[in-house]
Amino acid sequence: MNEAYQQFRSTARPCRPTRREFLQCSLVGGLGLAGRCVVPFEAPESARDDRAVVLIVNVGGPSHVDTWDPKPDAPAETRGPFRAIRTSVPGIFLSELFPRQARIAHLQAFVRACCHPAPAVHQVGWQMAQTGREYPAANHAPHAADVVARLCAQRSGWPTHVTLPCDTEPVAVAHERLAPHCSRLLAREPVHIQERYGASRFGQQCLLARCLIEAGTRFVTIRTCNDYRDPDSWDVHGGPEFGTVESMSRGFAPVFDQAYSALVEDLAQRGMLDTTLVCCVAEFGRTPRMNPAGGRDHWPQCWTTVLAGGGVRGGQVVGASDASGGQPADRPVSPAEIVGTIYRSLHLLADPTRRQTSVADLALIPSSMRPIEELF
Repeated sequence: MNEAYQQFRSTARPCRPTRREFLQCSLVGGLGLAGRCVVPFEAPESARDDRAVVLIVNVGGPSHVDTWDPKPDAPAETRGPFRAIRTSVPGIFLSELFPRQARIAHLQAFVRACCHPAPAVHQVGWQMAQTGREYPAANHAPHAADVVARLCAQRSGWPTHVTLPCDTEPVAVAHERLAPHCSRLLAREPVHIQERYGASRFGQQCLLARCLIEAGTRFVTIRTCNDYRDPDSWDVHGGPEFGTVESMSRGFAPVFDQAYSALVEDLAQRGMLDTTLVCCVAEFGRTPRMNPAGGRDHWPQCWTTVLAGGGVRGGQVVGASDASGGQPADRPVSPAEIVGTIYRSLHLLADPTRRQTSVADLALIPSSMRPIEELF
């Protein structure tokens, strides 16, 4: 694993600007990229609509068995400490860690056989999850938000893409010039709405994401924390340094459940969910068998991605893991298909003929990229 990480560090040469440079471009002209990655391109009419994306990057890699893909009949060392509970959709069960999500399962789709063959390294998985490219090509590919910012028309004076990194302040954004404007957006929200999302950093970032989409931003990326070593990370290897699986119930899991569920419900109640895709991705899952320290380790062989809105039909499960959650048993899904689904939701895959004959399209969206069609 160390060797793979060193290889990643030595070969990673992103072809896109820094986040600061990207947002500076966005503020000026609504374009997320400039320079050698792409050539000028006029967004097709199909992209000139109100569709938007909130991409939630679950830093650390949540344990799918303890969250969205419980295994109540597995041995104790596999099923973990949490019960499986019923949801609003008969036949779909979630972990008791997520009671709020269970109540809105009819609005969500659960892709339970995500996998990739790359090294089980956080940074490698992040690149693949956000570019849809295989390792090591992902190191040189644009983030999905960069692609959207380039191909989709700007809807307002707000940047086409905003990243909400987890800083000490809920309104921390990737460009300091946006911070006061974001603070004003949050300040306008009634107290009961803010409380609905929760006072946590992640809760306020989910609320801000909704505000930004409402204001005209096309793509909001939320990282659940800065680093896999942070207290709010899903990286539960066990022990005092990383935390145990059991400690998730007292840590970030209830925070995530409240904020994410509030975002999906709020978008639905405002009539925005049909045009806004909320996509929860991760770099990998976690081992089906718990380790002696009470944790689970990195596992890219199988995990769950959760989606809601943006044309995705809720109340369904796509794919399945085996009895232990260790391997896909049906319909394996790659990171490329997840990112392809994001593009499909935004209608960027709706015109394959044009995409395959445009130099810009070919540079940004490979002709081989496909969505998970069953979701729509």
